[in-house]
Amino acid sequence: MNYLQQLNILHAYWKSGAFRGSLFGIIGALTLSASAAMLSSCAQQSTSPSSNTEAGLSDAAQASNSSDASDILAASVGTSTGGSGMVFSDAMTLAKGGVIADAIVKVTANDTIHSATVTRTKSKNNYDYSGTWTHTWTFYDASGNAMPTFVKGQTDKIVITSHGQHTVGTPRVGLDDSSSGTWTISNLISEPDSATLNGTLTRAGETTRLLSGKSYTHSFTMNWTNDVLVKVYDPIVADSVTYLLGNGSSDFNAVGFRDSTFSRQVNFVFNGDGTATLTITRTSGNGKTDTFTINVRYGIWLRVG
Repeated sequence: MNYLQQLNILHAYWKSGAFRGSLFGIIGALTLSASAAMLSSCAQQSTSPSSNTEAGLSDAAQASNSSDASDILAASVGTSTGGSGMVFSDAMTLAKGGVIADAIVKVTANDTIHSATVTRTKSKNNYDYSGTWTHTWTFYDASGNAMPTFVKGQTDKIVITSHGQHTVGTPRVGLDDSSSGTWTISNLISEPDSATLNGTLTRAGETTRLLSGKSYTHSFTMNWTNDVLVKVYDPIVADSVTYLLGNGSSDFNAVGFRDSTFSRQVNFVFNGDGTATLTITRTSGNGKTDTFTINVRYGIWLRVG
């Protein structure tokens, strides 16, 4: 058969559509196979541990995450930043039979449950706080009976529940979050100036600004167990602050952009001088620990390590 005859046969075969159908079928199959391979690769990448946790991040990046957690925790315990220290100062005022300045106080019908709403706005030395705390509390005598009012020498403990909404700014962090906590302050008869504190505080919301340049949605619960609580006047901030002596703990979770999602386990040692040492374990990372010393009065770092 000569070349002319072969070309005529191929031309007829192409016009019949059979050859074109086979060719397009082969091309389609190859395209589908390539698409499936790409989807499979993307799926593997999206479920890779390094895509949504910090496990694949460098040691320096994980250390930076611990630094961010410390910043947020420091602001959340600071007296001047509307943290737990502010609640403890209010609670100690009540536990000594005092009245919280500028508070709107209510007493319920059963005459033992009291409620006060305190709205504060402060701005001093690059620290800004605006927020509202609502405290609900009951006094108890040494036998555990609820009391309608504080009576010196008879009131032995106060149980206080507080709910807060906060906007906080310090040189290291900005927060916009809410909180809820319950504490028992006891031994008021035997130790009126250094009562015992037990309780928890849960805090959640937006970290709007960090020194690292990142932002998160954060949530954590702090715990205090048999700590000594002392209220003193601090001339630097021209306000009452609280000193704690004892231990505490916290979980910590942050959800940010891409690989910034992380969690931490935190242990506090309150030194009794307005400072606390934080040991932060990288639970979602390489398991290493980072240590920070914070000023509980002002809600900021003093040093690392």
